[in-house]
Amino acid sequence: MTARPTMTALAFDPVGHIYTTEDGQVIPSVTKIMAPLDSYYRASEKTLRPYAGRGHDVHALTEFYDNTGDKPDDMNPQYAGYLKGWVDFRRDHGFEPIAIEERVIHEEHLYAGTIDRVGRLRGRMSIVDVKTSQKLGPAVGVQLAAYVAAWNDNPYNPKSYGRFAVQLSEDGTYRLIEYDSPRDWPAFLACLDLKRWIDEVKGAPPNIQFGDVRPRVIPIRESINTPDLSVWSQFTRTAQRG
Repeated sequence: MTARPTMTALAFDPVGHIYTTEDGQVIPSVTKIMAPLDSYYRASEKTLRPYAGRGHDVHALTEFYDNTGDKPDDMNPQYAGYLKGWVDFRRDHGFEPIAIEERVIHEEHLYAGTIDRVGRLRGRMSIVDVKTSQKLGPAVGVQLAAYVAAWNDNPYNPKSYGRFAVQLSEDGTYRLIEYDSPRDWPAFLACLDLKRWIDEVKGAPPNIQFGDVRPRVIPIRESINTPDLSVWSQFTRTAQRG
């Protein structure tokens, strides 16, 4: 697998999940941009927290296999089923990745992400995402649409059109899910616009303007001599009687 030229070099901080360019510019990630769609994407963060390590380890396993054609000597036996599912997927579909854990940036829309795999699948160059979650919501398609657009934004990359998730299970099975809704990309752009709006107003000073409402002020003497002069005086009299 030969390296391809890139347009902008990206550094990635896995702890803060932050992408930065060579000149220090912070680029928002696909994951953070899609935060408003989280409930349509997967289980809640609270539910997923105990399994975060599993997803990271399985990704590392599949990456090791794709780079070496073997499994690591210190592989955790409890993840053997996930790796089997990935190996079976590759064999069943003749999938050979041309890019593995590829960092991408969309120069026009200024967002970044890491694509799990790129390769030919079902006759088309495609983006393939490795998943270990039991629940895959429709917003996975939005995530993959963002990856496709960022990958295709680099003129050195072969154009990709397919979007797939490979859902791996502990029992060694897998599911291949294709996402092809034409509304996925507009949905991502809407999330991006929302994030930019939030970023703009988050640090802005309050700009509260009151309308031209001038409450009528009645002199005390006038209100006593003419108790029926205003609705307010009627309310006051009623309250005093009560």
